Amino acid sequence: MKEVSIFIFYFFFYSAIGWFLESIYCSIPAKKWINRGFLTGPMCPIYGTGALTLALLLEPISHKLIYINIFGNRVSVTPLLVFVAGMVLSDIVEFYTSLIMEKLFHAHWWDYSGRFLNIQGRICFSHTLIWGGVSLAFIYLVHPVVESAVAKIPNNIIYLILAVIAVIFTIDLIYAVRSAMDIRAFMDKFRKLNNRIVNASNSVLKNLESHIEIHVEGIHEATLKNVGRFNQWRDDLTVQFNELLTKLKRENRLLRGFPNLSSTAKKQLQSIEELLQELKKRLFDDDNRQ
Repeated sequence: MKEVSIFIFYFFFYSAIGWFLESIYCSIPAKKWINRGFLTGPMCPIYGTGALTLALLLEPISHKLIYINIFGNRVSVTPLLVFVAGMVLSDIVEFYTSLIMEKLFHAHWWDYSGRFLNIQGRICFSHTLIWGGVSLAFIYLVHPVVESAVAKIPNNIIYLILAVIAVIFTIDLIYAVRSAMDIRAFMDKFRKLNNRIVNASNSVLKNLESHIEIHVEGIHEATLKNVGRFNQWRDDLTVQFNELLTKLKRENRLLRGFPNLSSTAKKQLQSIEELLQELKKRLFDDDNRQ
């Protein structure tokens, strides 16, 4: 019971430390404070999960002295093993956290697509190296100090702290999931709109090529004769999207803490505008030729 409680304590402690460091990391370039966490409170569970994974799997490795001979000298490769294993384990945690959150909430919470040697935009080479360095510092510098300090805390105090944190954490988690579900609903609604426009556009362009009379869902027949009305329809769509996104960002902390969520939606809007522009060009060019 005591050992389990201590590991839960580690989870909450490192979740708080990770939240603080990442919030600082994101706030400096933005020149404003960014609460970089899924929860409202000062806690980022992915770091707690990662720290527990490293503590449970890497600490045993760090105690084994493994040597190789280099030019006649015995050199320990244990730190190198910790570095490599830390990279792999951290990447696994980050990759599957991203995948699970995407499946649950239908949104990409971070995206490394533009970075060197990334996998599905979920992990990338530069962060992998950082995780390796962090793993070394964690195993050899940070965790031994934390472990020693926690060992001095009386059991009843540990249990009391965990009870209080667990209640707050549960309430915060419920609120965060509700906020994430709002984002999911927004993304789903916008994705369906995008799919309808894509399907309509493909149908229109296909029929144009076959010289068949066309009817496009969501676009009034008059738009075929009126460029201004078509532009108004497109502009209304853009305004409605921006108003909804602004309102959601104002009310939903997660959109402020994870800029990739709103940027993804904006990219979808841009693709819709490009589709509409192409559709307009094909429709009216075809109409003018007639």
